[in-house]
Amino acid sequence: EDLIPDDPMVVTVSHAGYVKRNPVDLYQAQHRGGRGITATTTRDQDFVEQLFVATARTSLLVFTDRGKVYWLKVHAVPQAGRTSRGKPIVNLLRVEKGEQVTAVLPVRHFVAGEFVVMATARGLVKKVDLMAFAHPRPSGLIALSIEEGDRLISVAITDGARDLLVCTQEGLLIRFKESTVRPTGRTARGVRAIHFKSSTDAVVGMVVSSATYPYLLTLCALGTGKRTPLSAYRVTGRAGQGITNVKSIERTGPVAGICAVGDDDEVMVLTNRGMMIRTGTREIPVHGRATSGVRVIRLGKGEAVTSVARLARLESREGLVEGEADALPPTIAPEADDDGDTEPPTP
Repeated sequence: EDLIPDDPMVVTVSHAGYVKRNPVDLYQAQHRGGRGITATTTRDQDFVEQLFVATARTSLLVFTDRGKVYWLKVHAVPQAGRTSRGKPIVNLLRVEKGEQVTAVLPVRHFVAGEFVVMATARGLVKKVDLMAFAHPRPSGLIALSIEEGDRLISVAITDGARDLLVCTQEGLLIRFKESTVRPTGRTARGVRAIHFKSSTDAVVGMVVSSATYPYLLTLCALGTGKRTPLSAYRVTGRAGQGITNVKSIERTGPVAGICAVGDDDEVMVLTNRGMMIRTGTREIPVHGRATSGVRVIRLGKGEAVTSVARLARLESREGLVEGEADALPPTIAPEADDDGDTEPPTP
């Protein structure tokens, strides 16, 4: 690996699990407001969900719904053409039959003081020191012991001082301090994040508080959605029953998904019949916490929203070693307006 040039690469991961890498200089700088160029080609019901800059020796932690983690170096990701879809990430790993990828997290350096936080459908949350994943194994490792009928649904890397927001399909949400979850070993089961009011409820997503994404976007099965400021959700103790996030789920249907968004983001909404809509978050009004939201997508008879995801931004320069950020070409640096404000560039 020491002989591999540690050049910055643009890595794209699609919603369907296709991955590829390209040199950063493949994406030429354009003036703000330009039309842009094609970054990848996707098929129906697929779109780019993650796009970030990472050097060739950066590790990708790939988590599956069965609680296992696999390692993949960026230089091992196939380099494909700018408009290519890439390769299925499961074909690059020794995953077991039936395993589905839940999250792909880039890690440049494994350092003490950072943590991996995981949430399951049955309301468990677990925090593991990032250093526990510093030694790769080709066959993968158990990151979380999963019980029968449960599955890993959300994973994030944190600094140990964030708030965690866990939402259920019946419209309840709990926000608690990450510090209330003590770090445990890799094979531990985790602790209770939220107690369900009904036996049919389940967690649909977890969000880590961030100043970059100040809103929580909630989409329900019958096509309604809303944006709510994260500040509207008060911090409570872990393992409570939560507070109301969506009112009258009899009218809106169960919550299909959540994600943290900013004012200038775009989201993709998918249905069980393969329909998909792309919309800017500014098109979805900001509503209070215990409200139902507005119609985001019009559905046919028997159709329902199955998932919502924020479209990938080009992550600025996070994860690069000191000095490499300055060496990157200006293609991924935000342009400045005359008044000093910045906007993300068009890839």
